[in-house]
Amino acid sequence: MNNDEIQNLSSEHANYLAETEFPSISTLNVINVFRVEGSSFSKFFNYTDKWSKPMQVIETNLGWFVDTTIPSQGATYWSQKTYNNCRISYFKGKYKPLWLQKEKDESNAILEFKANYDLL
Repeated sequence: MNNDEIQNLSSEHANYLAETEFPSISTLNVINVFRVEGSSFSKFFNYTDKWSKPMQVIETNLGWFVDTTIPSQGATYWSQKTYNNCRISYFKGKYKPLWLQKEKDESNAILEFKANYDLL
């Protein structure tokens, strides 16, 4: 995928996000990361109508998750590797898609962003 390419959320990816079960473990392997137009989520998840900024859709060995792309809102720059102690939560505490977050080490986050931007 092109670094700057922002996709609309496809029905296939929306189904993966909707079908992902809340995992019982917090270690996962990131397989792929897609940059998706935030407003395209409302077609599949009607309670996301205020999402306007691009989002990350993260494919893992445990399912599919989302994360923000905005650093001030806690964005993680995900790459193809294993992450431990991830935090997973429902959107607004009860809705899918599930959010994926990890503890921040700011120096690592900047380094990962520069080294792995090609996945976005």
